[in-house]
Order: sequence, then C-alpha cells, then structure tokens
Amino acid sequence: MDPRFNPREATPDSEGIVSRFKKLSASFRNGCSQAALDLDVAYGPDRYSRYDLFLPSGTAQSLIVFVHGGFWFSRDKSDFSFLAKSHTEMGSAVVLMTYPKCPDVALPDLMDLTSDALNRLVRELQSRFSLDASQTALIGHSAGAHLVASALIHTHATRQLADAVGLCLLVSGIYDTDLVCSMDLNRFIGLSPTETVRTSLLKRPIELNLPGNCRFISLV
Repeated sequence: MDPRFNPREATPDSEGIVSRFKKLSASFRNGCSQAALDLDVAYGPDRYSRYDLFLPSGTAQSLIVFVHGGFWFSRDKSDFSFLAKSHTEMGSAVVLMTYPKCPDVALPDLMDLTSDALNRLVRELQSRFSLDASQTALIGHSAGAHLVASALIHTHATRQLADAVGLCLLVSGIYDTDLVCSMDLNRFIGLSPTETVRTSLLKRPIELNLPGNCRFISLV
C-alpha cells in the first residue's frame, strides 16, 4: 500500500504531532472554568459514545460539532480539545465527539450509530442554545469525515441532518474503503471486502441536494 494513503507513515513525526495536540488540549482544558466545559457526556451506552462540550463566556452564537479521525479505531475527542479554544473565544459552543471503536463495532454498524447520534445530538443542542441551521457547523476529519458524510447520506431520505446544518466541512476523508482492506492497519479495523459495498462512499453515488442555505466543503 502506498504510504501516501496512510498519514501515519507519510507524515514525518506524526505521533509527535499528536503528542503535541494532547499537551495543548490538556492545557486548554485545565485552564477552563467548570462553567465553561462539560466533559464525557454520554450520548449512547458504549463507553466511547461520549462528547465534550466547550462553552463561550457569554450566550452561544453558533454551534460547531467536530468528529475526529483515527481510522475508526484510535484517537479520542480529548486529543483535540485545543481546537475549541479560538472558537469559544469567538462565541461558539463547540462539541468534540468520539465514537465506538472498530473492530469491537463493525464499520457498517458504526456508520449507523454515528448517523443516529449526530442527528439527535445536533437538534438537542440547537434547542438548548436556541440556535438554528444557519448557526450550526458539522466538521469531520479523516475517518470522522467519512462518518459525517455517511450520516448525511444515511439521513438523506428524510433530510433530517442536512436540514439542521448550515455548513458541512469534510477534511481528508477516507471515502474509498477498498484501500483500507489492503492496508496493514486493517488488522486493527477488521474491515472485510464484502463490507466495502456498504462502507465505501465512492460506491454509493448520490446527489445530496443539500438545502440552499447549507454550504458543503470537502478538502483533500
């Protein structure tokens, strides 16, 4: 497998970068007041079905929900707390969401679980902070981008999630899971070739037909 498809191999000192992320995140959390954060909030029964909520000093003017990467089997929301700092300072409520891990959960099942959780969580928090779709952004990175894109497709028939967000930003998403099956990392994921029919979004062409007020951005 070409290492360009595996950022852990393609990026020099990738684990060192993540280690710095963790230190920045811990420092940010330690500097937050108790009123400014709500950690490890359960949204499901699995021990990884948790999110961290970071609040601005005043009334929340917008909502940002971020789903992290890690090839569906690693990383944690706490690794990325530092991302919330600048956004809370600008008045946003920020949710960092983690999810059940492969191979304990099969990737097709994880896609369903995340789709249901995002749809429910976004609307619950919008109601809590009196925000609407124009004030809501949904962001996913790497495996998280795959899960967010899958959630938009999964709920397309009823348009529930698509109607609830004004911005969807996908960064370096893993959309061709056939490649994953040929990677050494798949020993930690447990993806079978038959499951790629469901999990590879490139095999599921669909016109999202997002609402006119929803901006959809995908970055490689």
